[in-house]
Amino acid sequence: MIHGLAKHFALAMLLMGSTVGAVANSMDRAEVIAPPVPIYTPMPQYPGSASNRPEGMVLMLMDIDIEGHVITARIDQSSGYRVLDEAALNAIRHWRFKPKTVNGVAVEGYVRLPVNFNAAPTPPASSFPPDATVMEGEKAASVGDFGEAFRKFEPLAIQGNALAQYDLARVYYFGSGVPVDYVKALTWFQKAAEQGHSHAQAMLAGMYMKGQGVPKDYATAAVWFRKAAEQHYVDAEFILGDLYEGGIGVPRDYVEAARWYRVATAHGSPVAAKSLAIMYAEGRGVPKSPEIAYALFHLPSNVPDRPDQARARGELSTSLTHEQIAASNALVQQMKQVGVLQVLDSY
Repeated sequence: MIHGLAKHFALAMLLMGSTVGAVANSMDRAEVIAPPVPIYTPMPQYPGSASNRPEGMVLMLMDIDIEGHVITARIDQSSGYRVLDEAALNAIRHWRFKPKTVNGVAVEGYVRLPVNFNAAPTPPASSFPPDATVMEGEKAASVGDFGEAFRKFEPLAIQGNALAQYDLARVYYFGSGVPVDYVKALTWFQKAAEQGHSHAQAMLAGMYMKGQGVPKDYATAAVWFRKAAEQHYVDAEFILGDLYEGGIGVPRDYVEAARWYRVATAHGSPVAAKSLAIMYAEGRGVPKSPEIAYALFHLPSNVPDRPDQARARGELSTSLTHEQIAASNALVQQMKQVGVLQVLDSY
């Protein structure tokens, strides 16, 4: 199955902070509805010591007001760890969104998004020193005072603080209080990425993929996605698998694609699970197993099926026997209890 480039551009936008799903048309009322889109998403503080960190995904349901603030945030699906759930709740309250619109008019809405925790190696303290000024800038941005945020971020970014460089790049990328400037955003993402900031590496990769502030260069995008993926950044893990599956910027390699999909799925990526499901259904890069494919399709997900995924899911549902479906449902429960990789490795 050959994937179109448009799909990969959409994936890059998912990474940039967009939600899955574009503007939808309501045929009955002729309304144009755009869901809330996150524009500022400070990551939660990872609880636990570096040597003893739990992993998991918290699925959050948030109500967003007409100014893009989070009114309420609640857990739709627990990670299984109270410390992760609480960390996700604390972080979500500071997120900022472009509000939902109906025919261009801002209205209150809700959005369901995952917050992923994985035990990635902690960056050296010298590269990402905690700084009260950066935190003050992030707090200002969280309440919409982007001018104050810019004044906090810029001096530290010039001094070489990777966190400030990343935050300043996002200000330019999203046009938060300043005109959108992809060239300046690219410059600051590059500086932070070169210091090992995984989110900056992934954002930089996405800009190369879309040709924002720089000519399109899929090979360079793949290099930066790999750097972020090797630091266990889940979105980059998934996109790297997708690039290998489609042969975009790298040679097509189904085995390598499946490997990265497996890792991303284990780190809580529902879209990676669906892509991996198709590979098991078709036997590309992994042994063919409709039972595994069916189980992966039925893991909890806040991401709607793409047409190819919906078709594969439907074909599996009609082709499996009752016994196979029962076995697949049992696999879903095992994956929830002991982890996806453990089940796949032992099946």
